[in-house]
Amino acid sequence: MITVSMGSVSVSGHSVTCGGSQSNLQCGDNTASMSLQVIVVSWANYGRRDKTTCPDGPLHLLSASADSPFTCIHRCNWQNSCTVEAPSSVDPCHGTYEYLEVFFTCQGKLLKQ
Repeated sequence: MITVSMGSVSVSGHSVTCGGSQSNLQCGDNTASMSLQVIVVSWANYGRRDKTTCPDGPLHLLSASADSPFTCIHRCNWQNSCTVEAPSSVDPCHGTYEYLEVFFTCQGKLLKQ
């Protein structure tokens, strides 16, 4: 979804990173037209909210989470891009395969070329 008003643009994004993996969050495509866009994380969760996302064997818990998303928020907010990790070494939901889910918007002014 893209919303344009008064010369600024807001683009919504969603990222899911399965346990033990990394993902890159990015606003724009690094061209001059999007260079003033920054990430604003609206919600993040590390754990599990359903049984279909990042399936990996039997699940013992279907709803669990940890404080790990706060690292993602601090690392990514107000940056043009950032790398987020769902570390397999952090196990808030013992016996369950966790994933990092992030909802964010890209905010800032849209530059014309």
